Amino acid sequence: METTNLKFYRVDISPYQSSNFTNLEIEKLSGLSISPASNQTEADILITNTHTNFKALAENLGSKVKLIIHPNSGYDNIPASFVRDKNFPIITGNPIRANGVTEYILSCVFKHFCYADNRKTWDASRSWPRTRLADQNVLIIGRGLIGDKLYQSLSPLVNSISSFDPFKNFKELDPKNKDIILLAASLNKTSAGLIDTSFLSSLPRGALLVNAARGKIINQSDLKKHLKDSPSFNAYLDVFETEPFEDNEFSDLNNLHCTSHIAGVSKNLDELILEFEYKVLSDFITHRSNIDDFLNTYSPLVLKNKLSTDKSFLI
Repeated sequence: METTNLKFYRVDISPYQSSNFTNLEIEKLSGLSISPASNQTEADILITNTHTNFKALAENLGSKVKLIIHPNSGYDNIPASFVRDKNFPIITGNPIRANGVTEYILSCVFKHFCYADNRKTWDASRSWPRTRLADQNVLIIGRGLIGDKLYQSLSPLVNSISSFDPFKNFKELDPKNKDIILLAASLNKTSAGLIDTSFLSSLPRGALLVNAARGKIINQSDLKKHLKDSPSFNAYLDVFETEPFEDNEFSDLNNLHCTSHIAGVSKNLDELILEFEYKVLSDFITHRSNIDDFLNTYSPLVLKNKLSTDKSFLI
């Protein structure tokens, strides 16, 4: 492959990535004749993540930047002003973890409603006092890639399923009589603090809440109070207002099930990230002479497009 003269700079590495990820990334992208830059001011392409401080990044942004790849589905650390003012595309990595996060949410639902105990001796009563999924009414908040996958997976299995996403024309939020609430929304001005006392108190007894989206969609103090006051209510949280959460912070809540922001993590996550970066950069190189073709190809992942209908989509 002929040289592209392009250089990339990886701004941040996440703790769940392997210790040799940087070397793997350099090796992978070198197949496109893209070489690593020694600092971000020399880079044509920046690769960021949810730990990146974009305000600091903006202060030292090189004039050569032609593209930012943000291989994460969460982008609430990217200010709307940054997106609006830049004339280069920012491509988000929503597809990378979509299946993993969907599987996590589904695993919580099935564990809660359909978990079968392992028995070493025959139970003559053959008792399984469970509540069927077929009798549950589901509300999905957020109808992006993950919300769509949840809808497709659960709609044949449950009594009813509805959605709330004001950016996808699902504008009615009605938690009444909803037995299962699944959060799959991005964090923005319409979703921050959405799950509060008013919302929780409208749910039926014994409802289930699963959040693998963003911690600040839930008013955590309101949720903790609701969990204490309503022992039949259950919540599965993978994300929190403050991370990491403190040791024993939730030890008195037996109806709260916590994991450590792992929903999108899998054995092959590094490979998925690298394949995504390679594909985006390969298409970027192919369409450098006509950037509109590139932007059309990646339209759902171009962050500036989130500003086109409602600027509150980004914080």
